[in-house]
Amino acid sequence: MAKAYPVTFTFADERITNQQILAKISNYIREHDISLFDITGWNPNVALELGIAVGMNRKYFILLNTYIDNREAPSDIRGIERIHYASNQELEAKVSILLSQELPNKQDRSESAFDSIKDNIARVLADNKGIGIGRIAELTQQDKAIVQSVVRAMVQSGGLKTTGAKKGTVYYPPDTDLRTVRRGPNSNQELEAKVSILLSQELPNKQDRSESAFDSIRDNIKDNIARVLADNKGIGLGRIAELTQQDKAIIQSVVKAMVQSGDLKTTGAKKGTVYYPPDTDLRTVRRGPK
Repeated sequence: MAKAYPVTFTFADERITNQQILAKISNYIREHDISLFDITGWNPNVALELGIAVGMNRKYFILLNTYIDNREAPSDIRGIERIHYASNQELEAKVSILLSQELPNKQDRSESAFDSIKDNIARVLADNKGIGIGRIAELTQQDKAIVQSVVRAMVQSGGLKTTGAKKGTVYYPPDTDLRTVRRGPNSNQELEAKVSILLSQELPNKQDRSESAFDSIRDNIKDNIARVLADNKGIGLGRIAELTQQDKAIIQSVVKAMVQSGDLKTTGAKKGTVYYPPDTDLRTVRRGPK
């Protein structure tokens, strides 16, 4: 986010245990243009920092993760507008909008602007399925960095579907059946899966041809994974390989292809990725604080 806007973030994440640290945080509040206070869980230190900002008459905004803490705010700050978020992606989107408001000629409030941009993106994709971030920003007439943040939050909440990876990612409405989306003869993930199978054929005691082996393994694994995940939602590749009794490297490649085609949903990243059936509402999946 700091790359998209001319801002510097300073995190006062030290616990207040003495006067020296308290003075340091007071200086942070005094020297910075904006302070953000995340009151999720009502940490006493954050409450103290918020009070310092109020006492100094500095500009501040309150954040609250409603996924973790949906309690009513204390009466003395109940009337203060808060920025609610349920994921890191939604937080990034709303803080991006907040930053754009603090730059010249920006007027919309973060909460309402976020909802407005979400609605605009949904309308654009209803008529322009399978477009990238740049085209979405162009059609919604919004800053690309803000669109990117809002789109991430929408994908995280299940409000959009995607194909492709990184700069090649394109987006679809949530009711799109990605299996019907026209792509090239093979996605990169499918290519990786077939090459993995081809390499396994070149080892001793491997006989199947790559194309037929892939089709057979793909169909078998899709059926096996559906059965496994019906009873074991939210497991990783190693456990899937164990339960399907398949080689982990081949499982990894075929699972990537299944995620690409919309046949699986995921949470987590890299080694922490876990998998769910395609009809899982990820908003209901219990995750720890991020």
